[in-house]
This record gives sequence, structure tokens and C-alpha cells, in this order.
Amino acid sequence: MRKQQQTTTASTPLIVQFCHPGGECQVKMPDGATSTVVPWVGEIVGRHCNSGCTGKVKKCSHTRRLISHAGTYIDGSGQPKQAQLAFWGEWEAETVAAPLSAPPRDRELAHWVHTFKSPLQTQRVGSFNTDPCVFGKSFKYCCCQQRKRNSLRHLAPGSLVLFGSTINKQFYLDTVFLVDGEGIQYDATATEGLPVSEEYQELALKRLATGEYTFYRGKTFRAGEQYSFVPARRFKKGDPECGRRFKLDADAVNDCLPRGVIGLISGLRRSHHYIMVDGEILASVWAEILRQVREADFLPAVRFAWPK
Repeated sequence: MRKQQQTTTASTPLIVQFCHPGGECQVKMPDGATSTVVPWVGEIVGRHCNSGCTGKVKKCSHTRRLISHAGTYIDGSGQPKQAQLAFWGEWEAETVAAPLSAPPRDRELAHWVHTFKSPLQTQRVGSFNTDPCVFGKSFKYCCCQQRKRNSLRHLAPGSLVLFGSTINKQFYLDTVFLVDGEGIQYDATATEGLPVSEEYQELALKRLATGEYTFYRGKTFRAGEQYSFVPARRFKKGDPECGRRFKLDADAVNDCLPRGVIGLISGLRRSHHYIMVDGEILASVWAEILRQVREADFLPAVRFAWPK
């Protein structure tokens, strides 16, 4: 195996606004069914994926899903609590989807809620990876857009990556990823030596074909410190409000930045936009995002166990 190197050499942290495809995974529910298995994205039948939807593979890849899963969030007093949570995220392996009674054309609400089958028990082999991955002991980011954007392979420790989607010219945030330590450079053809679980190898790293990337871990929760989190809500069966996306007020975040700095972009269309800041400014941005999450009745979820 090729020797791994610590390659995150940038000294100044960045705030990265990362815009990925925002459409909801389109599930085709069989007549009379209350749930259906959605296969691993990337199973190709003609020009279409095999998830039962009508979209082309390119449009189906890396869509978002409302996920219901047990997790840990941080309450208003700073204490970790456990609950069955609902949150928007990426998961390319098989799921079981059930319908929600949201208005058909409302893109802020989920129309299906997904629960899991283990990626190690799936009956199909998909080609798309889950990135970022918010499951396991820490959040993980391994590859997305790194071959096109070299800056994403050299993120300084403490950088803040805001994964989200642009819908109707507004930015909807789904993952706040705070880079913990230096990244590890690796080759997609030789990932066995990375310090990750078998589940993560199967879900993400084995889906890569070729190329050099940098693997990052997200900073986990410690009392009194900044941490990575997902805006989540308590899951309530049959309640479409638990499937609402979190809309970030970019203007309020930009008020934390120095005058003249080009801040977050509400209608971002390209893959990413980055802002170079010092640690104090970055901390104020993180705090403002957390404030908005709580004010909008979302919960900062910090950990989800691997599906079994």
C-alpha cells in the first residue's frame, strides 16, 4: 500500500459553503404498499437508476433523504441527550422508505422517510458513496469535489465546512462539519490502511474508482468546545414537520464577518465557495449557526450509530 502522508498544510482555517444536489430521492411506492425497499443508488437499468424512481442516474446520485434514526443531540443546557431523530442527509446504500403526508410540490418538506438496512447486509452493489458520512464515532468527509477543487484537499484544522443545498435561491444546511486535526492523503485504489471501520470502507471508500483524496474527521462534541453537528428534529410518525429542511439565514451569518468579505451566498449554484477567516471569526460564525438552529426548533445532533 502507498504510504499515507499528512497533507493538510494550510495554516489558515476556511469557511467552506459546499453546495451539493438538493433534490429528494424520488421513491416510487407500489400501489397499496406502506413501505418499500429503495436499492443502493447506482444500480443502472438502461439510463435510469434502480431505485424505483423515474429520474436519470446522474440526477439520482447524491440526492438527500429524510432519515429516521436513533441519535445523540445536545440540549439547550449543553448536555447530550438521546432520541429518535429525523434529519436530512446522504445515504446511498439500501433503505426502507415510507410515505409522509407533505404537499406534493413543497421542497422544504420530505415526502418519504427512510430507515436503514446495514450496508454490510445489502443484496446489491452500488457505485455511489455516502459523503459526508455522519455515522459512527465521528463525522467523515473523504472525497466529494476534491478532484475538481484542490483547496478541498488542503483544509486547515478547524476549518468549517457547511454542507447544504440551494433550493429556490435559498441555502438549506444539512451538515456542519468542523475539521478535527490534519487530513490524511490516500489513494482510492489503496484504502485498507486508513483508520476507519469496515462499515465505512463498504459505504464510502470502496465506491471510489481512482484518484487521490484527503480523508477528514469531524470534531466530536466536548463540553465548552465547538463541534460538528446535523440540524435534526425529533421524529414523530406521520408528522410532516419532522421532515422540514433547515434554511440558513446567510445574511445573519455574514454579519459576523469583517466588512468587505464576500460571505455566504444564498443562491449558490457552483459546487463550493470558501471564505478565509481567523479562528475568532470562525467561532462567531459557528455560534451564529447554532443559534439559528436552536431558534428554528432544530436540535444539533452530534452522533448516530451505524445501522445494524
